[in-house]
Amino acid sequence: MHQQPVVRAGRRWPPWWWTLPYALLVLTALLTAPRTLAAHRRLGELDLPDERWSTAQLRAALADLGVPEPAYAVAVALSPQVVAVVFLAVAGLVGRRRPGDRGALVVSLLLAAAGWGTAGVPVVWEEVWPAAAPALRATSVAAFGCLGLLLFVVPDGRFRPRWTAWVALAGLAVPVLSVPGLLRPSGEVLPPPARWVMDVAVVAVPLWAQVRRFRRSGPVVRRQLAWVLWSLGVLAVGWALLSAVTALAPGLSAPGTGGLLFVTAVNVLLALLVTTVPVAVGVAVLRHRLWDVEPLVGRTLVGAALTVATAGTYLVVAAAVNGALRSQDDVAGAVVAAAVVAVLFEPARRRVQRAVNRVCFGDRDVPHLVTARALRAVEAAATPEDVLRAVAVALRTALRCPWVAVELTGPDGRAAAAARDPAPDAAPGAPAAREVDLTDRGEQVGRVLLAARAPGEGFGPRDLRLLDEVARHVAPALHAVRSAGELQHARARLVASSQEERRRLRRELHDGVGPALASVALDLEVAGEVLRTDAAAGGELLEGARERVRETVAAVRGLAYGLYPPALERSGLLGAVRELAEEHLARTGTRVELDLPGELPPLPAAVEVAAHRVAAEAVLNVARHAGARTCRVRLALVPAAGAPVLEVEVRDDGGGPGGARPGVGRLAMAERAEELGGTCAVEPAAGGGTRVLARLPVREQP
Repeated sequence: MHQQPVVRAGRRWPPWWWTLPYALLVLTALLTAPRTLAAHRRLGELDLPDERWSTAQLRAALADLGVPEPAYAVAVALSPQVVAVVFLAVAGLVGRRRPGDRGALVVSLLLAAAGWGTAGVPVVWEEVWPAAAPALRATSVAAFGCLGLLLFVVPDGRFRPRWTAWVALAGLAVPVLSVPGLLRPSGEVLPPPARWVMDVAVVAVPLWAQVRRFRRSGPVVRRQLAWVLWSLGVLAVGWALLSAVTALAPGLSAPGTGGLLFVTAVNVLLALLVTTVPVAVGVAVLRHRLWDVEPLVGRTLVGAALTVATAGTYLVVAAAVNGALRSQDDVAGAVVAAAVVAVLFEPARRRVQRAVNRVCFGDRDVPHLVTARALRAVEAAATPEDVLRAVAVALRTALRCPWVAVELTGPDGRAAAAARDPAPDAAPGAPAAREVDLTDRGEQVGRVLLAARAPGEGFGPRDLRLLDEVARHVAPALHAVRSAGELQHARARLVASSQEERRRLRRELHDGVGPALASVALDLEVAGEVLRTDAAAGGELLEGARERVRETVAAVRGLAYGLYPPALERSGLLGAVRELAEEHLARTGTRVELDLPGELPPLPAAVEVAAHRVAAEAVLNVARHAGARTCRVRLALVPAAGAPVLEVEVRDDGGGPGGARPGVGRLAMAERAEELGGTCAVEPAAGGGTRVLARLPVREQP
């Protein structure tokens, strides 16, 4: 970042190196003004619009309009004087308001020199000292060249990069030395090819330098540059348009009443366009924080584009109609062209305004278009990462940021997925300058991180409105993406849990029940052979086989109990919960409080098993670890959106869960609930103890 210009505090008046040249410029301009006005008391060649006019034709046009000749001559002389007064006044105001700012003083001196040249001071002094005419003309060229130097050094009075000073000095010195009679009679000091290269360099180098300065500077310098570049752009575009109209329609400025009015209007417009330069420089130096230049730039570009389009359409349609009618009268073509322009103006204005805003400021003025673009990209995305990247691309394109990152936040508040445009390896960039939370129904589902457009530059109200609009519409989409990911994860865990359960059953059957039955079959064969010879020994073998059959039956019952507890089939869910609470807590002396409904409607088997397992695990934890005096067990079927929910709550007044990591039992309860799309929370109870609350959706079975 460039070093800020040095400002000396406490100075009340500008230094001598500024005061002396400025006073000299103002004094000579004031002394010259009366002589300039005196030279225009009568019409002369200097008052003619162009070479096609004669003094007699100008007098005739003025007579038709009723304008006195001296008044017109004085008005022609006053036009550049008024422009010069604006230049000198703004330069003096800057010097008075910024006496300790070296850069502002340099800029104001360049303005004063340009105004001095506009006043025509050297031209008047040529009549006083004819022998010094070449030197005075060179001084006039140098004064006008100060306006070009302004583009090199604005707004801080420094050449950046420093080598551009040599280009600026060469661009000023060559025209000055090329004045005829100063060094050579012809005035040429460079051959034509070199002069062309110099002319191109004088225009291209400062433009490149200012673009470079704009990109590397902070928001204050950027706004100052925007004001100055806007004024120079207005001057260049306006001059080009007026020149093009004059060249394409020479009849508009032909000798006559209409031609005089047209030429006068053009001269007034040119004077106004020139005065925008000192005014913009004064605003940039003194009041750049007061007004926002962006709407002005946008409206100027729209106006210029519409002017070109309107003029072009008018001329083309008028020429086409007159050619088709083969008429020398321009009235028909003018009427048709005016009608066409009137019909096309408003649609063209809207389209041009939208295009200019998009090019200059992005799409922040049309948040609905950005939102629609982002949502279309989200619909076409195939993965969560693609969804996040689509949102990042839409925001970066709209806000013209170096990079934008979008994060998907999980239920635990941690980042579950993220995407950035462009990728970090493509454009590492600086840390994020702005962070925006994405919330849906009061829950944070993600956040957006944005890099500053330039160091120290923030985001304005229009940027924030765009972010708010996009966040409101994108947050539900990200919530859906997160829910889909959680559902996929839950399904994966359900499949894994089912596979683990099948593996356990296979192991139990293969390693337990299978060998036991094989052993019983072998004992029965041996017992059958032994019974033929020894009845007592055969009876003992049969008794051993009978005992192993009982053990195998118990093992099979244990497996069956794991699949569906017998207590549920015997007593139902309410009775099974009552039995397990009283059985496990009675041995510890814990008082049991049951809050069970009188009856429950038929529930799906999966819901009953999950509720029983959660209640059993919670009650066992109370009996083993809580040391509680009271345990309250509650079951309730409550209505909810989509499907009723069975709530299973076990609350105790024991020691509480503390900060211990969740064990196998707590994880098993959570998995049981999540398999059904529900939740299970283990948290401290109000007033001490632990509260286990499981919410199990009761959906209709397919």
